[in-house]
Amino acid sequence: QNKLHFLTLFFFLLFLFCFLTLIHEDILITAFNALNFLKGHISDFYDAAGVTATYMPSIFISFALWQFPLWVTGIINHAIASAHSYSLFSNLWLELFPILFSFGSIYLMYKICALVGLGRKKSKLCAFFFATSPIYFFSVYIFSQHDVITVFLMMLGLYYWLKDRRYLFALIFGISVTFKYFGLPVFIVAAVLMEKDIRKLIQLCLVFAAPFALEVLLFS
Repeated sequence: QNKLHFLTLFFFLLFLFCFLTLIHEDILITAFNALNFLKGHISDFYDAAGVTATYMPSIFISFALWQFPLWVTGIINHAIASAHSYSLFSNLWLELFPILFSFGSIYLMYKICALVGLGRKKSKLCAFFFATSPIYFFSVYIFSQHDVITVFLMMLGLYYWLKDRRYLFALIFGISVTFKYFGLPVFIVAAVLMEKDIRKLIQLCLVFAAPFALEVLLFS
């Protein structure tokens, strides 16, 4: 127990160091493109953003909403010229966005492990090992990747899959692939494991596809 507390403190200090000193330009470019929503470019968002807007709308909408408090307070505004024009405070604010989803993912790991019967202590250990795995730590706290939003939604979907909330599971996974596509193969496996009736399986797939289809329709 004492060793676990020591390791937790060590990784927290390491996380704090990375948070204050490191950021990758990918999150800055994504956030800068998202400002076009706040500038009023809704239907013509991709024309205004240009070739660097290479994701589905969900990512840019979420980053626009996250930047909205800074926009209305004037911390960021129309005058920002490029992705590299953000202030230090704005950079930290942007970094905080995927970090919050990472904390949520860690908590969901604990909840999923507890749900499958590992018990409180083992569930905490699983969450700790998940949080401190090198690839996870690098992705979120060093590289500032927003892929963790998809990870969070996938884990939330799996949580409801375990609780047999099938349509909620399908909907959340459907939302997840509007951020990044790597939730698709996980959904296919989980859906087939959950449902053997072909008609009900088709219903699950339709619920899953609805968020993606809606965004394509709105922005096509």
